[in-house]
Amino acid sequence: MTDKKQNSISDNNISAQNSDDMDALVTENKHIGKRLDVVLAQEFEQLSRSRLKELIKAGQVAINKKAVTSPNYRIKMDDVV
Repeated sequence: MTDKKQNSISDNNISAQNSDDMDALVTENKHIGKRLDVVLAQEFEQLSRSRLKELIKAGQVAINKKAVTSPNYRIKMDDVV
């Protein structure tokens, strides 16, 4: 993540905010092939992986603007979470 981005988190909102105030976490090479819940747990240490799984299953996380409900989704090149 660049210096322009700042992680923000709450129980109902997971995002990395950039300077344009858009909610997005642009995946990096280090994320490719990893599970969605694992990547989010690495980026948002404030929440437990189990809490992140709950949020994902509840449809509170989107990849490429589409809700994802599977914590084991594997991150692909250029995914935007």
